[in-house]
Formats: sequence, C-alpha cells, structure tokens
Amino acid sequence: MKLTSIAAVSMFLASSACADPTEDEERFLKIEGADPSYRVREMETFKKSDFPAGIIDLIQGYDWGSADGSLPARFQGYRLDLNKDGQKEYFIETIYGGSGGPAFMVLACIRDKWSVILDFQGGFGIVPTSSGWPKIVSTSRGGGGTFAKLHFEFEAGQYRETIRESYGRGIITKKVIPKAAKG
Repeated sequence: MKLTSIAAVSMFLASSACADPTEDEERFLKIEGADPSYRVREMETFKKSDFPAGIIDLIQGYDWGSADGSLPARFQGYRLDLNKDGQKEYFIETIYGGSGGPAFMVLACIRDKWSVILDFQGGFGIVPTSSGWPKIVSTSRGGGGTFAKLHFEFEAGQYRETIRESYGRGIITKKVIPKAAKG
C-alpha cells in the first residue's frame, strides 16, 4: 500500500512539474503584435570564426562557464535583422538559462562597434514599431503556473525594460518601469 501511494504521488508531481500551460496561461503568454516574419524555428551553431570582427573581443570578458575563462568552441543562437538595416543582430545563448528558459545576449553593430544591446531569459517575440528598432517581448516560466512577460524598447543604443507583467495562479500584475532620471 505504501509503495502504491509513493508511486501515485511521484506520478502526480512529475505530471504537475511538466504540465503544459493552461488556456489562461497561454492567453497570458501570447505576445500581441508579434511579427511572424521574425519567428525562428531552430537555433544556429556558430564557431568563433563565424562571427564578424569585434564580437569575439566583446564577449571574451563574459562568463562562459570554463574554469580557465576561455570561450567555448561553439555558440548557439539566432541571427535576426531587427531594425531592417541589412545587418543581422546576434542572439547568443549564454550559460545563465534555467527553468525559465534559455538566456540570451543580443549583440548589434552600432556606429561600427559591436555591443550587447539586451540580455534576457526565455522565449521572445518581436513587435515592429515605426522607429526602426522593434520592441522585444520575452516570456519565461518561474515554476508551476507562474510566468513573466518583459517588454523592452530600444533607447540610446540599447534595449530598456519598459513593462513587467507576471501571471501567478490566475492573477496578472503589470508594472510600468519608469525611465531612469537623467543626472
């Protein structure tokens, strides 16, 4: 009897931890206005030699999980032309992903210099704007039935979080993030 109870509890916990989102959760995770032309189906693999000049120097100082501080031989990610200028930006997966999804750094060449314009975790959607640089909305999971949706807009050479939404046990909260005061 005890063994049957343990098995039943184990099956319940396993199914609960990996459950698909409910209809309400799916509605929350939907990114309004996301442009399907930006949708990526699978990650690309990049060798260091695949990157344009300047990217390796930029990412050399980041933590890639090696004991000696060296860069990995290969990277995973996406290339998307966010602002439709003919030059693709790189979404490179970092080591900081987890249960909320993979983590990415977004690299762009602005005024002939590569820089990190955004770090985020989870899935994402691209919402076009009239300004050239689209909005990016990331979605991630924070445990069973808990989700987050972060909205980013491009300002002064990088993306800034503008809205933070969360969903937990049927309750949605939304916080507008004010711009930092100029000093």
